[in-house]
Amino acid sequence: MLINVIEEMLPSVMKSGDKNRLEAIKDIKNELKKAIIAVNKDYQLSKDEEDKILVKMVNQYEEAISEFKKGGAKPELIADNEARLEVIKEFAPKIATDEEIADLTKTVINDLLKSKGDGYTLSMRDMGTIKGEVNKIFPNANGKIISTVLKSYING
Repeated sequence: MLINVIEEMLPSVMKSGDKNRLEAIKDIKNELKKAIIAVNKDYQLSKDEEDKILVKMVNQYEEAISEFKKGGAKPELIADNEARLEVIKEFAPKIATDEEIADLTKTVINDLLKSKGDGYTLSMRDMGTIKGEVNKIFPNANGKIISTVLKSYING
């Protein structure tokens, strides 16, 4: 279990003096603990559940960093969050790039259009079908990317 690995690492990370690594490890531990407690204190997360939590954390950090950059946040804040993101990525499953997800989404949409025939018009109602197909290849695909690609097809 990842929570055990994280707890074993904590003392050495504390001694190392790397505050960003320590904060990232603590964040991971806290998110895992929250998920465990949500079920019951003796629950053990599956690898898939751990991966989903880590992917969610990666997405949250990436979004926050993007917002910090747009908002003109202090460079130290951005650098700290980027360092923490890298630590979380060490534990997270490999995540498909936005470009890989977008390319696969386009392929899925084109296949759907071919299967439905010439008169078929895409709509957001197709999102579930498209997301399901993309998730068969990239289980942790960012739904925002899929939605953006679908909207671009709908809007021409």
